[in-house]
Amino acid sequence: CRDSASMPKLISGIVHKQDRSANWKGGGGLDTEIQRAPHRGSGACSTGTLCRASGCGRGFRLMLQLNDVVKRYRVGDGEVVRAVDGVCLSVGAGALVALYGPSGSGKTTLLMLIAGLLIADSGSVKVNGREVSTLSERERAHYRRTELGFIRQSLDLIPGVRADDNAALKLLATSGRREAQRSVTPLLERLGLNGRALHRAEQLSMGERQRVMIARALSTEPSLVLADEPTGSLDSQRGREVLTLLCEVCHERDVGVLLVTHDPRAAEFADHVHALRDGRLVEYEPERAYAPFDAK
Repeated sequence: CRDSASMPKLISGIVHKQDRSANWKGGGGLDTEIQRAPHRGSGACSTGTLCRASGCGRGFRLMLQLNDVVKRYRVGDGEVVRAVDGVCLSVGAGALVALYGPSGSGKTTLLMLIAGLLIADSGSVKVNGREVSTLSERERAHYRRTELGFIRQSLDLIPGVRADDNAALKLLATSGRREAQRSVTPLLERLGLNGRALHRAEQLSMGERQRVMIARALSTEPSLVLADEPTGSLDSQRGREVLTLLCEVCHERDVGVLLVTHDPRAAEFADHVHALRDGRLVEYEPERAYAPFDAK
């Protein structure tokens, strides 16, 4: 295993926590809207996001606001494909929103736009009241490390490094190795990995690797979590445990969660459910099977 002195070099592109006040919340950039969530029986809020029952009728904070977001790609002989086509969506603090859709519908592209890894061609992407497109590359990197928990499909674990060190990777920018390991231990235990923490990445199963990635994403206590198929490599029991954890983190810490999934169980945990087809947000149809490759 690599020692603590070499580990921070692996994350040299991540901005340190000390910059947080000046780069992310400074300059009057946090114009987060405080709105009222009128109870409509189903718990629907005025933004279109469902708030949990205990929050209805109280002021709440918007963590994510998407307004007419468009992202185009050129393919083949110059054909233009709208991967994301005019999406409008809001996620409040303490709300878990599930987004279904077949492969190729634009779900992952949408998450990349929210994470600042891609920039929209038009429209607005606001996180915590700040327009992501106006942030510098350095500020976006800092935002991803301190404000955002991104559970991606790619299992970006470092070969030869223990599971607990991989889970603590984001924390190592500002903490010592032992402190970072102590911080992630409760998460690893909740994810059923307490007996695997000392195993190297290549000794873990695909499902275990995915759970390490989930622990890494949650380690910095982010205010917004993006989860791209977090149960995709897990069996039924582990999948339900992960969904339960995301729901608990959402409600206990007032975290906004946007969950992209094909897992039909996710709707049980969500405060609101949408579907994405051909880059457009559409009404979720519970009776429809949103398989990875959904026939039109």
